[in-house]
Amino acid sequence: ADGSVATFDERLAQLAAYRAMHGHAHPPLNSPLGRWASLQRRLRCSGRLGDEEAARLEDLGFAWRIAPDELDWDDMVSRLRSYTELQGDSLVPKK
Repeated sequence: ADGSVATFDERLAQLAAYRAMHGHAHPPLNSPLGRWASLQRRLRCSGRLGDEEAARLEDLGFAWRIAPDELDWDDMVSRLRSYTELQGDSLVPKK
């Protein structure tokens, strides 16, 4: 297996452990695991996530879309601060 498969497997194992501990597979977006989860959503949206990987995520109860009321306020403020530091403004473009 190449490095990308190992990385996926490693993160998937971390997501499974997170789910076992927290009861859901939605890690905070300001964590490495949360950023990885967000990447998987973007890959699926663009058609670049394999069916097998998508199925393995779904087996853990992974949500492809997160409802706004499920987002953590402190996490979102932290992300906006990071964006502002990098971009010099807080005018985050809509997707």
